[in-house]
Amino acid sequence: MKLEVTHENLAKALGMVARTVGVRSALPILNNVLLKTEKGRLRLSATDLEVGITTWIGAKIDQEGAYTVPAKLFGDYIAAASGKTIRMEQQEGTLRVTTEEGEAAIKGLPADEFPLIPQIEGGPLLLISPLRFKEALRKTVVAAAIDETRPTLSGVLLWKEKGELRVTATDSYRLSEAKVSVEKSGRNDAKKSGGTTKVIVPHRVAQELIRLLEAADEEVALAVSENQALFKTSSMTLVSRLIEGEFPNYVDIIPAKGTTTVATATEELLRAIKVASLFAREVGNHITLSVHPKGSLEVRATSPQVGENVANISATIAGEEQSVSFNARFLQDAVASIGSKETQILLTGKTSPAVFREEGNTDFLHLVMPLRTEG
Repeated sequence: MKLEVTHENLAKALGMVARTVGVRSALPILNNVLLKTEKGRLRLSATDLEVGITTWIGAKIDQEGAYTVPAKLFGDYIAAASGKTIRMEQQEGTLRVTTEEGEAAIKGLPADEFPLIPQIEGGPLLLISPLRFKEALRKTVVAAAIDETRPTLSGVLLWKEKGELRVTATDSYRLSEAKVSVEKSGRNDAKKSGGTTKVIVPHRVAQELIRLLEAADEEVALAVSENQALFKTSSMTLVSRLIEGEFPNYVDIIPAKGTTTVATATEELLRAIKVASLFAREVGNHITLSVHPKGSLEVRATSPQVGENVANISATIAGEEQSVSFNARFLQDAVASIGSKETQILLTGKTSPAVFREEGNTDFLHLVMPLRTEG
């Protein structure tokens, strides 16, 4: 293998795949990134056997070949290098890397030891706008459970139904759902039930997709098999195992109507919650939202040890006066996920979930269960 690539493209590609490299893996090859010439481009791949990422960059290829090198060492070396071009040549158990400053010989392992990253047969299940998909993942992934004792709650549900993709996550205390229209519906259905397809991808995969789609400007193809999902653009593929099990039937717990509706400025509400959370740390992270009939929403946190913080925010209110307590972090995450200037809140009582929505957007909601309080 002998080739030349631009420093900028190589550094960017390594940044895309490096986070998937196995950390202190028992298999040394999983610590490496695969470099392989392929159809006039350089392919870079990394995997930890659960998630695999591949990307391609343009290259001037003098000799075809494939080799693997330690991802961290190679990535750090390229990041520290300067100049516009990088030359690489495989020579008897090493990869010789030449920059404008000098050269290095990096010992690696043969490419035939690198595990095969699975591919999924058949066409895509659907095509999705990268911007809409990224935003849907960003808004929902925060509600996934970090604790993996209940695996299905530690992932994000992708649910294809009637020409749209529902992206949903819950940790049983809160739930977030975004609906994304799909560009195309295909035939690659892995799990069918009544015209729907449901798969659960791990939390970390959703986070990786948000990162990888940051600069994407083309449709994302999604294909699924019985135990894997593939996300693909022309320059990147991510293959992930799926989480087995049934996602909770959550549709019926979303309130259709409430006893009180509130509309208030998102930035003001978020700022008030952040300040109140400083006082809520010593009291189980409790923050109380109180609706007043004169058109204000009160955000209050009271601690016998620390003190009290109260903020009153102008709001448009319809319905009855009430006070409901929430976990401060969950409340902050809910409002932070709102992308509009105004946040709309549907309150349904002290023991029933509250729903947070964006102004004029019925395709997204964030539901938070209240905290039980005395009285």
